[in-house]
Amino acid sequence: MTNIEKYNKVFKEILQLSSNDLKTAKFKNSELWDSVGHMTLVASLEDTFDILLETDDLMGITSYDKGIEILSHNYGIEFWYDISIETIRKSTGCGDGGWSRAFLFIA
Repeated sequence: MTNIEKYNKVFKEILQLSSNDLKTAKFKNSELWDSVGHMTLVASLEDTFDILLETDDLMGITSYDKGIEILSHNYGIEFWYDISIETIRKSTGCGDGGWSRAFLFIA
């Protein structure tokens, strides 16, 4: 299982989110992401990635994206996304529309 899959699994299980709701998940804007849900989420992230979050980082995870940023920048956890070249071409307006696979590293 990749790190992004592990990360998504934690968010889905602890906060009972669907895949479609992950990227918009924010503290106090998701039904189960209250103060108790936050501590449960953080504990699960620490267990999953075998890390101990600093207090500022623990409190800084206020959204799905912010958590990825903190874990990658402060703890060296790499997150790779499996996306198609077609998606990149469409979003940038480049290329002839051929299809292949690429991995995008978010750091």
